[in-house]
Amino acid sequence: MPDPAVRGKIENEIRKALPYVETLSANGLGEFFVSGSMMKVVSEWKPEKMENAVFSLETNGSLFNPDNWEKIKNIGNAYLSVSLTIHSFEEAAYQYLSGTKIKIGKMIDNLKFVKSLREEGKIDNLELCMVMEERNFREVPDFITRCLNEFGADKVRIRRFLPEKAMDENFEWFFDIRNPLH
Repeated sequence: MPDPAVRGKIENEIRKALPYVETLSANGLGEFFVSGSMMKVVSEWKPEKMENAVFSLETNGSLFNPDNWEKIKNIGNAYLSVSLTIHSFEEAAYQYLSGTKIKIGKMIDNLKFVKSLREEGKIDNLELCMVMEERNFREVPDFITRCLNEFGADKVRIRRFLPEKAMDENFEWFFDIRNPLH
């Protein structure tokens, strides 16, 4: 995280460009809803003034709730594509795989809210995702059914686990069930 002066300079440069930006993306390299700074900048974007404005949002969904939506609801004036990774609908697996203490019930509430935005036409494309690992692979059929039927996903993506060498390789190996040596 840059110091406040550097961050302010970056934000000001982005603001200068915003009137000309037709496509914005908040990818999964950092949780968008955690950055109050980025949410503030995005809230100043005026997609309704552009013919083909697009916003792509990739999130874990844990903070995609009515309060945070209110701060950035202007993105609903663009073609809005949301990709939300859940990992599991089973409490212990969800918490373990997402590294959180957040209850799956909170995620389900957020998914219901996201579905309501999809039904209102604020979200144009909704993709719900799972990274298939040793803790959740048996859940795949039910996960897909639930994403489509209960949460109104346009698409369900089952992603493979990609070892990132972030943990001991002997431990990481257990997550990668598609590894032929597993």
